[in-house]
Amino acid sequence: MPSKSKRKGSAPDVWQDAAELPRAGLPDERARSRAHRRMTRYAMVSMVSLPLLIVLTALAVMSTLSRQETPPPAAESAPATQPLAMAAVENWLHEDPAPLPGASLLTWEDYEVLPLVVDTSTSQPDRTRREAHTLLVRSHAGTLLRVQVMIAVSEEGGQAVVGAPSLSATAGTDQDLTGTALWSGLQTDSPSPDVAKAIDTWVAAYTSGDPLALRQAVGDPDANHTYLPLSGLTGAKATTSVGAWLTEGDGDSAVRTGDMVVSLTMTLPWTGVVDDAGRLPQASFDLLVTDADTAAPRVVAWGGPGTGPTLSAYGNAVLGSVAEAPAAVATTAPDLTTEG
Repeated sequence: MPSKSKRKGSAPDVWQDAAELPRAGLPDERARSRAHRRMTRYAMVSMVSLPLLIVLTALAVMSTLSRQETPPPAAESAPATQPLAMAAVENWLHEDPAPLPGASLLTWEDYEVLPLVVDTSTSQPDRTRREAHTLLVRSHAGTLLRVQVMIAVSEEGGQAVVGAPSLSATAGTDQDLTGTALWSGLQTDSPSPDVAKAIDTWVAAYTSGDPLALRQAVGDPDANHTYLPLSGLTGAKATTSVGAWLTEGDGDSAVRTGDMVVSLTMTLPWTGVVDDAGRLPQASFDLLVTDADTAAPRVVAWGGPGTGPTLSAYGNAVLGSVAEAPAAVATTAPDLTTEG
């Protein structure tokens, strides 16, 4: 029986006569090509960014390390034999007859551990530690001399002075340097009468024994600050030798400010101490005077000779209110009279 003919109007099957037909599940070559190109780009980016990342990490680590503060060097402590060395020199200076009449010990300077050579040919070699200590003494005439003393230290820690101290001269004072200017690079000028008056006010407050009076003279507005005056002085007088203007900037761009440093010599008339010749001991100061170019200058800081340019306003204050400040410590000079 003949097969039924195709229905009228049906579309022809284009794959009917094909020799091979595409199979399902074959990979998409275009997708594979896109993935390959994407992986290639990732690899190129990694090749460039990885070394850059390593460099940046190293720089960050170096920056962190550089910001870390270097710990301060440990302070070298004096050896355990220092007191014995000082006592040995003190005793030596006070021998009768004295090796250096009228001399006094000023300070211990340093020490050196002397070389030790161990004799291995004996069963009990000498292992004693030997130290050479250097100290500074002052003669009756004011000359500075160095003294060396040897200290022996056993392995068990025993100490002993060996021999007598030695004595040697120091370089002494260079007379060519005694006239060195107090301050370097400052334009000197004579203090004005207003500055001189401000200095007199400060001297009176500084020798009054009254912390409140000194703070008011300085003009410190901080109620938590107090100042420590001297006491036991009556009628101290000040003599100004020279002043200099402070500047801001360096070289040709330096500009003079209204602040001045002044070198001051002050008498020390201790209560109850009278010199037969009417002479008074003296002390020297550097003062920092603000508003020195106005009619209302004020002394706001003080220090030793030559320190003027390093002073800062209210730098002598100590923490604590005036009400909490301890009573002024008497600084009266010792009684120089001797019993007859």
